[in-house]
Amino acid sequence: METYTVSVKDTWHEHDGVTFYTKLFEVTPKPRATVTLIHGLGEHCDRYEELGKYLGERGIQVFTYDQRGFGKTGYRNPPLGHSGGFEKVLQDVDYFVERSSFSDLSVPHFLFGHSMGGMIVLNYGAVYSTREIAGIIASAPCIQAGKGYIVSGIQAKALGFLGSIPIINTLPIQSNIKAEHLSFNEKSNQEYMGSMYNFGYASLSCLSDIFYYGKLLLTDRYKNFLTPVLLTHGEQDQITSCAATTEFHDLLEADKTLKIWPNSAHELHFEDNKQEVMEYYYQWLDNKIHREENWPSLAKASNID
Repeated sequence: METYTVSVKDTWHEHDGVTFYTKLFEVTPKPRATVTLIHGLGEHCDRYEELGKYLGERGIQVFTYDQRGFGKTGYRNPPLGHSGGFEKVLQDVDYFVERSSFSDLSVPHFLFGHSMGGMIVLNYGAVYSTREIAGIIASAPCIQAGKGYIVSGIQAKALGFLGSIPIINTLPIQSNIKAEHLSFNEKSNQEYMGSMYNFGYASLSCLSDIFYYGKLLLTDRYKNFLTPVLLTHGEQDQITSCAATTEFHDLLEADKTLKIWPNSAHELHFEDNKQEVMEYYYQWLDNKIHREENWPSLAKASNID
């Protein structure tokens, strides 16, 4: 295996009137592939440093950023917890995909999203289906709330109505996510609680969007999803629904893989077996990279234009 060096570069980037905190795990020599990573609700991209380095050391360059309303981006561009609307969220992903894929590299580009970020990248795959994305990894995607955070239909409709009112849609609402539900790794959970960049609330419109667009994946957007996808979930996740992830997988006709991890909660990349989890991600990516590299010869052999 070729040896790769990873340099971590933190920068601020202006886009659409917002100053975004970004993080690049730059790989030398030339990377085999690139990944845009989207974090979850109430957290920030610095939490993915171990995963970024792990993939980088194997030749896969990761770019990530703090979303509108969250992490360092949120503190620099208040109000905290307010994403600015789901259309903006997807436009941001599309913008940074173009930036982080470094088209001059001519290598496959992937998306990775966790929790809320998983729901976002799945919606991106359906809405921006013409983009050249080699594959998507959705970790514990928030397609539906888990058993510990179930919202009734009436509550979801109320959130949707209130979230659509401009004068109040930025009001913060507690997400009530408990640190002990993140993983079975107490050290990781305590570190989560100790950071000012992790917080347990989001705006009315942000929470409304999560419930609405998560459900939309099951009712409509799965029909437009054609990108190869790895769906992965902890069997004991109480924050997001493992059953909903399985349902989404079963609806898809695309190249799809479902991996359910036993004895695991919400944040698979922080569990005690995180090395196994990260290696599983790498092996899936590696498989898709090889397929992309061999596509011209396969197409010629199959008479595919």
